Amino acid sequence: MSIEAIANTVRTTFYNEFAIAQPTIEMYFENQRRDNNDNEHWVMFTLIPGDTRRADIGNQKNFRTMGAVNVQVMIPAEAGSSTGLGIVDSVQKILLDRVIPIAGGGQIVLYGSSVANRGLVNGWHSFSVKCEFRADTQIER
Repeated sequence: MSIEAIANTVRTTFYNEFAIAQPTIEMYFENQRRDNNDNEHWVMFTLIPGDTRRADIGNQKNFRTMGAVNVQVMIPAEAGSSTGLGIVDSVQKILLDRVIPIAGGGQIVLYGSSVANRGLVNGWHSFSVKCEFRADTQIER
């Protein structure tokens, strides 16, 4: 079981598919610094791990980790909120109702989401897409 493996798996899937769905939109991750260019649309991907619990009874050592993926969508005010909603649609299409295998065993299931429109913030239309996940893995000792 590795939260790093879970994060890398979801991050890679999102990165590859978002680059095809929205090739002109800049994509950042929580460990990247962003240069402020007020003329570009951009998204920020963050995986938020939650609780990990034993998922079986016996000797298998199966565990379930719950968490969420948060994608912040930022659009310059001049572009209009409709552009942001189109990007939100692309994010949901990638993340909703997915089962992604984890290298080395296990799987990640992405399911429900919520979208928050933060309105106009410092010249940016700001949307947040939060998609919940569960990851089933095993501990090898």
